[in-house]
Order: sequence, then C-alpha cells, then structure tokens
Amino acid sequence: HVTGPLKDYDRSGRLHELAVPALFTCGHYDDSTPEYTAWLCSLVPDAEMVVFGRGSHMAHVEEPEHYVQVVRDFLRR
Repeated sequence: HVTGPLKDYDRSGRLHELAVPALFTCGHYDDSTPEYTAWLCSLVPDAEMVVFGRGSHMAHVEEPEHYVQVVRDFLRR
C-alpha cells in the first residue's frame, strides 16, 4: 500500500503525451494489479505490458532471468 509523500501523486492524465516506446510491467500478485497496470498502459499510445506470473512488485528480483529477457526484447524492438 502506498504511503508517504507520493501516496496522492497521479499523473495518469498526462500519459497520453508520451511519445516514446513504453513498457509497463507488474506481477500477478502485485499491489499495482494487472488490471490497473493494463489501464495505465492503455493510456499510452502503442505501449506494451507484461505480467510476471510468479511475483509481486519486484520482478527484477523475483524472476530475474525472465525480467531481463523481457526488457532485452523490448529494447530490441
């Protein structure tokens, strides 16, 4: 759960302004749920999304090999 100075930070209304490739990631058990992440992703033109099936919010730690492969593939495109 979000706490601290960023708990009310929301710039989702400006995501449509992104003009670069974007990759959204989350874990199957993430507090930033796959449904919420998909909604954010839908606000960015031509964005991609990957849900890591075994993790929560730290896929780079929980599924490092899969995470690196996803990022590499994204950067190659």
